[in-house]
Amino acid sequence: MILSEDLKKSLSLSNNINTINDQVYKNLVEICFNELCRVTDVPNISSLNISKPDVAKEIHAAFLTLIAKAARNDLRSDTLINILSNECGFSSNRAKYLSDLYEKNRIKLQIILGNIGTHLPNIVDVKWKMDFVVKSSDVRLQEGPIFSINLITETWDKESESNKRDSIDFLCTTQELQDLVYKLLEVMRHCIKIGNER
Repeated sequence: MILSEDLKKSLSLSNNINTINDQVYKNLVEICFNELCRVTDVPNISSLNISKPDVAKEIHAAFLTLIAKAARNDLRSDTLINILSNECGFSSNRAKYLSDLYEKNRIKLQIILGNIGTHLPNIVDVKWKMDFVVKSSDVRLQEGPIFSINLITETWDKESESNKRDSIDFLCTTQELQDLVYKLLEVMRHCIKIGNER
């Protein structure tokens, strides 16, 4: 697992014992795991009485990112300890505490992360056909090409615990198809930009 320099820098802020003592560190790590595991009644990080709340928020965000990345990459606790100790300068006690909590919650985290976004269908295939309207008595249809689009989608079905395929069918004109393609390209560029920032 590769950590960005900004993430390493944010994580290393938690090594300052003057700002984050051991008890505050443990509470902050527990809050992060509880938030990611969707535990109700999680205390707010403002309740930790840290002298620098902006630093606490940065560390909090860094821990959330690290834990989610570790679960997504299916890291083992010894690998996580190695990353925290060697790349982020964590003491052995702090690295072990975080990795122990991670190992305890790893499977639950992976299930929760795996279910993010599964309520929306994923497009897995597209079929299309072009027709040409020469003359029509329907006022809504204009002369010219009409595209018949068939999007094959896949969603996770919790009952059968497998992927379920559906299709979305629609007709569009050349201009509507160009608008759709443009919007999809904008979404793709935005997702790439977000991915590169992390």
